[in-house]
Amino acid sequence: MPKDVVTTPTKPVEPNLLGMSPAALPGTLKPLLRGVLHEHSAVAALAAGTMLVLSAKTPEAKAACGVYVASLTALFTASALYHRRTWSPRARLLLKRVDHAAIFVLIAGTYTPLCLVGLESPVRERLLATIWGGAALGLLQTFFWVHAPKALKTGIYIGLGWAVLPYAGSVHAALGPAGAALLVLGGLAYSIGGVIYAMRWPDPVPKWFGYHEIFHACTVLASGLHFAAVYMLALKPSAHVGKCAFFGSTVPSRGQQLAAARPIRSGLRVSAAKGGGKQFSVEVDKPTGLKLGESKNPNGGLLVKSASGNAAKAGISAGDTIIYTSSFFGDELWPADKLGFANSAINACPSPVAFVYVKGENTEVNVKRLPKKPTPPRFGRKLTSAQRERATHICLDCGYIYCDQTPFTELPTDYLCPQCRAPKRRFAGYDPITGKNKGGGQNAGTIATVIGGLVGVAVLAYVGLNL
Repeated sequence: MPKDVVTTPTKPVEPNLLGMSPAALPGTLKPLLRGVLHEHSAVAALAAGTMLVLSAKTPEAKAACGVYVASLTALFTASALYHRRTWSPRARLLLKRVDHAAIFVLIAGTYTPLCLVGLESPVRERLLATIWGGAALGLLQTFFWVHAPKALKTGIYIGLGWAVLPYAGSVHAALGPAGAALLVLGGLAYSIGGVIYAMRWPDPVPKWFGYHEIFHACTVLASGLHFAAVYMLALKPSAHVGKCAFFGSTVPSRGQQLAAARPIRSGLRVSAAKGGGKQFSVEVDKPTGLKLGESKNPNGGLLVKSASGNAAKAGISAGDTIIYTSSFFGDELWPADKLGFANSAINACPSPVAFVYVKGENTEVNVKRLPKKPTPPRFGRKLTSAQRERATHICLDCGYIYCDQTPFTELPTDYLCPQCRAPKRRFAGYDPITGKNKGGGQNAGTIATVIGGLVGVAVLAYVGLNL
């Protein structure tokens, strides 16, 4: 491998005909660890990615994870190839295009498992089209405007990476709290690295480890966090609805599994809000079949313009007034006083959607003054005193409370939730007094192993490699 050498020009070097800046020309000082992190990460990504694809539970998950692993390995490989050697100006320009193009491919590749495995239609198709469409535009910029300002390129990368924000509720429901946290932390690491790359600061040890190496370290950390999130998602049963337009196979959604196991609750009465009036609380599987509009009544609420399908089965009729809807994450009931906000929450929250409504016009409840409140127990299960004494664990995916005679810790590792078929690891400790879970449900060892593997390779390369 050619060694980098230091030259001290007697006068400024003008850019050559290929548009190369002086810092990119052969013979210019380059940190000795440039590209080392990505060189070793490429090997780690290929090895860990192979295990990820083999561990995925469904054909869709295996294919989606294959796209992700290919994009991740391609990025690290292209970056290492571009940065580790001193190339001729023409070869360097070509490799620069490939290196920068791989970033757009990785962004889209990272979201592919999330969309195909975790999200439901139509959010799945919308997010996929947004991400891959943006990546395609980014590829055009990369190959036809290779010398675009760093600030502009960084802004495009960061903007495309955070394009998932409008679908935050659906993503949280698909990944769970731990997976969503990993996704956000990885995005922050990528963003911080991008800002450092654009500012070219801090530049601690230019001869060995400069600003570009810090940027690469951020990408290694971020990719490890995202890899852990994808790994957790790939081990889950598929969560999206019906036929996958990209693979043509039919996969029952969690809502469809639940619907087969229980009738839709309709007309379950709850205590009236302050001011009186009979209210009904129902859960409606998606698609709800509801069309809502603003109510002209001064008390507020949302007018049901039409109710078909699951909403009609639950007892909701045209002319009724919705006064509460599920929140974005489905853990609270929010007053239904703003149409746009309520529709966004209904679309984002996991199925089924909880509603509280009154028959006909709302004449007694001032919706704008109603407080937020917790969602009622999701499946309305009331435990007997004997069951309450044995209740020790709860399914984080569907709310099923385990209270059988056999202790939960003695159940086999392949035990599945009888209500939603979630694996045993998706159960957490349950407190029957407060009705809340005690945390858990995630395989922390798996997450730590995946992240530690990638980060460990980077650390070893940093402290142990001497060029």
